[in-house]
Amino acid sequence: MTKKYNEMDYFKEINPEALKREDNIIRTLALTFTGMMKALEEVYGEGVVDVARRGFLEATIKADKEILDTISEKTVGNYCRWINSILHLTHKYDLECNDDETDCQYTFYTCPWAKHFREFGGEKYGIFFCDADRPLAEAFSDNLGFEISKLLMEGDDCCNHHFYLKSDKE
Repeated sequence: MTKKYNEMDYFKEINPEALKREDNIIRTLALTFTGMMKALEEVYGEGVVDVARRGFLEATIKADKEILDTISEKTVGNYCRWINSILHLTHKYDLECNDDETDCQYTFYTCPWAKHFREFGGEKYGIFFCDADRPLAEAFSDNLGFEISKLLMEGDDCCNHHFYLKSDKE
């Protein structure tokens, strides 16, 4: 038996005005970030992308690790509840977990970051957000495994995040 959820189970109802405002904010951030990165890359070359990626990942992991450290029980289910708490209204997803929540699979059908970075030709910068998924899982627990083979940011039809206990796979 499995448990199935989607964004409406977490948000209950979504205010259309809030949805529109959030989408506009993310669009502005994607446009700004893409413009900034393209300008830096023009002046300093492609190597600046790697420097920016490292800086982005370090800052993201540091900020989120402070929150992750407050979660005492390091379970797959608790990690997924944290993910749900930081998702944006504009994400559309399904989440399927086994009964004891030791194995959970997200299927994201829409992602505002992918939508807008792709709109502005900034996928190689927007991918920074995707690149944070694995180190964030590792920062939460050494026993939390993560697999992904599809990315909306790369043009796939969905993102498929699979979280599991590494000890169950050994």
